[in-house]
Amino acid sequence: MKKITLTLLVLSSIKLASQVGISTTTPTKTLDVNGGMRVRTMVSSPQFSNAVSVVSLDANDVLQNSTTLNVLFSSTVYVKQRIINLSHGL
Repeated sequence: MKKITLTLLVLSSIKLASQVGISTTTPTKTLDVNGGMRVRTMVSSPQFSNAVSVVSLDANDVLQNSTTLNVLFSSTVYVKQRIINLSHGL
């Protein structure tokens, strides 16, 4: 009985504190990717189904999903890479 209790305790604690790192040995979020990333499908929130969303990085390089209005009316907007005008195609 003691072994079963100890095993359940260990397994439950691993689930609560699990973090996965790709190309990093010290992940700081649930999924921590050091390198390029591709998102093939993004689930839209029903709350903002008609709003245009912007995926951005915060100051700690954590992905965030915001509405365009939140980005436009924020006090500071940081641009990390060049901006491409897509109206004429790539």
